[in-house]
Amino acid sequence: MIEYLQHKLIDQNMNKAISAYRKQTDVKDIDLFRSLLNSIGEAIIGFDSNRNIFLANLSAEKMFDLQAEKLIGKSLKDLISPAFWDQHRTEINRYFSQAQVEDNAGNLAEYQGIRSDGEIFPMEVSIRVDRSGPNEYLLAILRDVSRKRRTEAAIRSSEDRYRSLQENLPLGIYQATPEGKIVAVNNAILNIMGYENRFEIIQIPLYKFFLNQDDYKKIIHRLRNVQALTDFDVQLIKKDGSTIWTSLSIKASRDESGKVKYINGIVIDISESKAVEQALIESETKYRQLAETAQDIIIMYNGSARILYANQATLKCLKYKNDQVIGKLITDIVAPEHHMAWAEHQEICRGSAREFIPYEVELVNNEGAHIPFEVNTSMIEGNSGQETWFIYARDLSARKKLEDQLHQSQKMDSIGTLAGGIAHDFNNLLTIINGLSEITLRKMDEDNPNFRDIKSIHLAGKKAEDLTRKLLAFSRKQIIHPKIIDTNALISDLDKMLRRLIREDILIEKNLFPRALHIKADPGQFEQILINLVVNARDAIGEHHSRRQKIIGIATHPEIVDESYLKKSPDIRLGSYVMISVTDTGIGMENETIDKIFEPFFTTKEKGHGTGLGMSTVYGIVKQNKGFIKVNSQLGVGTGIEIYWPSVDDELPEDIPYLESIQEDKNLHGAENILVVEDDKDVRYFTSFALKNLGYNVYEADSGLAALTMIQSGDKSKTNSNTYDMVITDLIMPGMNGKELAQNLSKFFPKIKVLFTSGYNEEYIVKHEMMPEETKFIQKPFTVNILAEKVRSILDAD
Repeated sequence: MIEYLQHKLIDQNMNKAISAYRKQTDVKDIDLFRSLLNSIGEAIIGFDSNRNIFLANLSAEKMFDLQAEKLIGKSLKDLISPAFWDQHRTEINRYFSQAQVEDNAGNLAEYQGIRSDGEIFPMEVSIRVDRSGPNEYLLAILRDVSRKRRTEAAIRSSEDRYRSLQENLPLGIYQATPEGKIVAVNNAILNIMGYENRFEIIQIPLYKFFLNQDDYKKIIHRLRNVQALTDFDVQLIKKDGSTIWTSLSIKASRDESGKVKYINGIVIDISESKAVEQALIESETKYRQLAETAQDIIIMYNGSARILYANQATLKCLKYKNDQVIGKLITDIVAPEHHMAWAEHQEICRGSAREFIPYEVELVNNEGAHIPFEVNTSMIEGNSGQETWFIYARDLSARKKLEDQLHQSQKMDSIGTLAGGIAHDFNNLLTIINGLSEITLRKMDEDNPNFRDIKSIHLAGKKAEDLTRKLLAFSRKQIIHPKIIDTNALISDLDKMLRRLIREDILIEKNLFPRALHIKADPGQFEQILINLVVNARDAIGEHHSRRQKIIGIATHPEIVDESYLKKSPDIRLGSYVMISVTDTGIGMENETIDKIFEPFFTTKEKGHGTGLGMSTVYGIVKQNKGFIKVNSQLGVGTGIEIYWPSVDDELPEDIPYLESIQEDKNLHGAENILVVEDDKDVRYFTSFALKNLGYNVYEADSGLAALTMIQSGDKSKTNSNTYDMVITDLIMPGMNGKELAQNLSKFFPKIKVLFTSGYNEEYIVKHEMMPEETKFIQKPFTVNILAEKVRSILDAD
């Protein structure tokens, strides 16, 4: 528009100037003409009908670097670059010819001009024709557009660079109207969205690319109030229907009224970073869940020792709420006496390549209780040098309890070993006492004045035998032998022992069924059950319980378990049972405690006053014997434990003698040669004496070596044959023991049969490999009948 106005002004001035020049009547007009021409900023050149220059202003002189006198007379060709003239001559001539015919004033043409020094430059030319005089003139207005073209070239170059940058950026760029019509996109958008050409993508409204339309609406709404949005994460829909995560940065272009004209956006594909972010979130969730569900304590604290995180196990073990422990100093939960050790281990950890270093320490819970923990500590140092510490701690309470129990077990095992040794030696003595008293009773009539005394000795020996069995059971060297027992008789026999277990201020009231109630059980296990229950009843009553009488009740009666029991306990077997109950007038138990009393290591007693194994042992023994237990308890009233043991009364023979028959069985006699090997002379005497009374030829040796010598040399005093039929040998003897003797006999005299004897039981002996496998054994003390049956069965075997 400006150029057009400039040309109009020039045209008007030129008309006046030419008119004055033609008249040439007034010098003032001529001067005005020249002044006017020279004041015009554009070059003015006049051409005559032959297209030779007859007029040039100062701007023309400057443009072509020639004075007007030298320009006048030159032709149009002289002003045009020769190369351009040769290439565009026809076009130039046509332009000037057309101008002469059509008077195309204001129409521009651009040619390559040439200065006097040969410099070529671009110039715009506008021609008009003057036909007002007798001759036609062409008046040309020329403008040097070098700067304009350089500016345009620079703009084009900048635009090209910008366009190249835009097209080659990995960022998607688009422009759209506020209504959502896409106006322009770059190549990156096509790649990101999976399209092949621009035409395809600009046909789709912008909002249709958004997976969540609320995201699009939110963007448009916010752009009404703000100029730009940055890092807006949305999911877009690709051409194939799949979705990608993108980050949008959007700027609004507005018109003069402030109305949004265009929406210019940058799209960044963040699918990979989102996948990594999601993986990190899932990983954090997984490890947080792992930490939260861990049974061990996990704590994180900073370099200032302030707790940043504590898992659920921490809160549970230390009885804190989360807001109570976060921000707390780590030393607040460490026992004061362990502060120094804690600091030392932290320093060790700091200098040990951040490895886990386990150590034991006591932590203090919210109630002030000290709890032993095994702690592993590690440290991570951040880029700026800040420290983050991690604690992994395992409660050692159960392990400490087990260790205490192990120490107690080891102590009891040592006592048991001593008890077992005593029992072994005592069995040798009982072999003599019980054996000889039995033989004496066999030979004595009941009306003999001494019969009652000998029988008393024999009964005392049998009771001593039971005591020895208990010692062996205590030392874990007694195998369990279930047999039919009378519960009432066994409870009565334990009366004195039970009274020694309780205090003098506690009464034991027994309410035993009038007739015998028989079960099949190991006597030692049954006694253990009764003792455990009475001791628990004693502890439940306590020393300071004085509101009423302190009573422990023991009762028995037969019980028929029918289908009514199955409603409460479906696993109970129907049938006849013997019910043994132990009740107390103690403090009673809550339902929660009742539910746990049979769990191993559960105890309501103070630390150091119970192992928590008593009731679990009772439960295990009863269940092994196909029985069941009922617990009745009421706080402030007391507790009753009822044991239901399968009855065997229906399976009993009519008569069960307390003592085995001492009548001789002639079928147990024999006449074979037997060598008795025993280092205890009294036991050797009884064994030999009993065998001689049974008709055997008996020979004696006090050691394994002596026995082997006798067998090898052949004792001429043997009456029946020249060989021994059997060797009865003690297992534990000085020098060559029974096992070594048997091994020699098996090697050199394989036909000689061997019977082992020992004060230890067979289970213990086999476990410690004290005798060869598949050999015969009889445990001391043994009766004449047991010895006779064993010897006869071995000799009669093939």
